[in-house]
Amino acid sequence: MIVREEIEVVASDFDGTIAKTFEPSPKGIGVETCYAMGLRDMFGSATLLQDIGGLQNRAPRQVIAAVLKLDPNFGSRGEQYYQRHRDELRSFMPANRRHGKLGVDLASNLTETLVRVRLKYLLSEISEDWPKPYDGALDFFDSLDRRKRAGAIITSGHTTFIEKTFRTWKVNRPKFMVTDDDMRATGFPPEMACKPNRVLMDVLQMTASFAGFDANIIAYVGDCQVKDRGFAWNSDVRFGWFNPAKTDAPQGFGRNEFQFHDWNDLHKQLN
Repeated sequence: MIVREEIEVVASDFDGTIAKTFEPSPKGIGVETCYAMGLRDMFGSATLLQDIGGLQNRAPRQVIAAVLKLDPNFGSRGEQYYQRHRDELRSFMPANRRHGKLGVDLASNLTETLVRVRLKYLLSEISEDWPKPYDGALDFFDSLDRRKRAGAIITSGHTTFIEKTFRTWKVNRPKFMVTDDDMRATGFPPEMACKPNRVLMDVLQMTASFAGFDANIIAYVGDCQVKDRGFAWNSDVRFGWFNPAKTDAPQGFGRNEFQFHDWNDLHKQLN
């Protein structure tokens, strides 16, 4: 019989919640900018992100689905870009980690290509100046061990970017992590493999189990009052809305959820 250690876990989004990645780097590059640049490189349209309604907190596969819905002819254009650059693109994902694969089918190839083109731009931007963590976020996760708790990240971002960012910050990343790379490796369709589907929370539970823990997720925190909030609802987990701008709460806000404006106040909400 396998005996696992029970542990309380606070899970969090990354972009716009832990890290200020929506703010541009010193060279003017950020998460959303890289989507626009990646789509431009792949499909030859500088306005394509705008044409599909902006990022809307969508994962890469959802962005590609929106592009193909806008014009199916973009598929062949993106495939030509993939064929020309596939050897270079393979180098942007670690060989020893699970992630989606190039060379599977059109939608998967375009998704993997977009991920890697974005990483080509993003990874070189990471420095002591960008991205900055939100005040108190790193101290919060560091303090969880002292409270016999653990942190987790569940994000549509990418493992290599997050791990390089934490190394640059000179702190350990939270104990558990589920990224878009992990979810692409499952082969699930976009509607299953992206927030707000609770499958991502199930993957976190399995990740913790493989590490020898029974994870009790006491809260999921994030900045998006649509995707992150819906994800917490679907996962039957308390939602903490990170709202540094102190904007008005959405209609019906309050049942099994709370908001906080500063990471230094989060422990008070979770006691």
